[in-house]
Amino acid sequence: MTDEKQEKMMQFQVLQNNFKMLDDRLKLINSSMEEFERTKLALEEIGNNKGEAYIPLGSSYFVLGKVENNEEILVSIGAGMAVKKKRNEAIKMVLEKMTEFEKASKKVMSEMNKIETQLLKIQNELE
Repeated sequence: MTDEKQEKMMQFQVLQNNFKMLDDRLKLINSSMEEFERTKLALEEIGNNKGEAYIPLGSSYFVLGKVENNEEILVSIGAGMAVKKKRNEAIKMVLEKMTEFEKASKKVMSEMNKIETQLLKIQNELE
């Protein structure tokens, strides 16, 4: 095997690994987008509902509770901190996050397309 061919095979493997990392990142982004979509739907739905609701405790456990104020939402801002927001403001925040994830998704897909093109080129050169 020539040095050039060996170098191309190494490039191919590096590109494959990069593609896999980007694919994993895209799956994570898509999962986050789905979570924010569910949050948006829940925020919209709670606006139509004042009364009983199942409140998540975590790890798929829920308790039946009474929604007395469906216009004030507690929003986590990180580092164990949370702020009260009006429901429409919380929805706006969710939509902004979804837009950020959409942009990130497009960027990752663009990078994946570039790598895929490079992989095909190297594959053709190796044949």
